[in-house]
Amino acid sequence: MLASISLFVAQMLYYLRASVRILRVQARAAKSLLSDIEDRELDTLRLLIVVVAVHWVVGTARTLHSLLLGKDAGFIVLFAISEVMVTLWAVIALLRTTVAVATPDRQLAEEIAENLEDPKYARSALDESTRKRILRKLAEAWSAPQALQRDSRLTLRLLCDQLRENPHYVSQVINQDLGTSFYDLVNSRRVHDARDLLDRYPDRPIQQIADEVGFNSKSTFNAAFKLHAGTTPTAYRRRRPETQADARSEPNG
Repeated sequence: MLASISLFVAQMLYYLRASVRILRVQARAAKSLLSDIEDRELDTLRLLIVVVAVHWVVGTARTLHSLLLGKDAGFIVLFAISEVMVTLWAVIALLRTTVAVATPDRQLAEEIAENLEDPKYARSALDESTRKRILRKLAEAWSAPQALQRDSRLTLRLLCDQLRENPHYVSQVINQDLGTSFYDLVNSRRVHDARDLLDRYPDRPIQQIADEVGFNSKSTFNAAFKLHAGTTPTAYRRRRPETQADARSEPNG
């Protein structure tokens, strides 16, 4: 019996490790496709991993408890209740966090995830003229009057429709030539625009500026601003204008 339990625990650890690895791949794929991620889709995957892990741990504990102390030792009902409560919590949380993604975008995300895992992808090379053309179009996309980054619904597919380029090629250029993801590239441009607006309009509400540059939530805006500007929007606005101008730099792309 103990040998069976040991084998089950070994399998549990293996599958949990594999699940975490899949989650990381999906996170990278999401950042290659979407410009607005509040971890809702990824929270769904994390939640499923937690639910499975809890079920396995509780099941193992219940088995050991029955084996060592006897089936009527008093905690069997408690174990059963805990499993039911975790499942109920998971179902409610999943209903709240799951976000519908269009089928073409989901398919593209899966293809990107597969490419990220394929060693040949890292070694594949686009010709130099194609890379330069895509880089030029990306730079133009962030400039007025297009300013595509300010569309909060912007995805890699929508961007490529505007650029008239293959999404896989654009994704590869962003990852390999610019050394970043689509998500971080777009949000670095949004933060750059936000810094400019914070300098030019000191009395405009920060939330209004966040909305204007393409962020859907304050938490996402604050996190992106902290990452790309090294400080919070409020702290940035309090700095002297000349310091702000010196500190602001043009992001990649």
